[in-house]
Amino acid sequence: MPQGLVLSVGSDSRVLETRELILRSAGYSVVSALSIKEAAYLFKDSDFDVIVLCHTLSTKDCERLTGTIRASGSRIPIVCVSDSTFDGRKSFADETVDKSPAAFLRSIEDVLRNRGQSETRHRVA
Repeated sequence: MPQGLVLSVGSDSRVLETRELILRSAGYSVVSALSIKEAAYLFKDSDFDVIVLCHTLSTKDCERLTGTIRASGSRIPIVCVSDSTFDGRKSFADETVDKSPAAFLRSIEDVLRNRGQSETRHRVA
């Protein structure tokens, strides 16, 4: 049974394909986009649980896509995959995660678990 629906966005098809394989092996359903334009289109037509922005995207593209998503009123978690210990993407992403497969999957699980707990608290209140 899938653990969640992930929109994975990046500019390198090989990196996206690898990330998709990692996510699918952990039970996630994945939709990949090779541009922020494609990602924005897919976002409007699906109910994703988390959006993953690849380190291959420029900060400007990440900011633009995040702005579009937040302007829609969506609070979907946005996760940026980092290729360094410091990444300026922290300013617009909900979480910045390491690109190593094990750390990446743990972070995605944590983000989705925290989202689920937050939604449960809002429903109870």
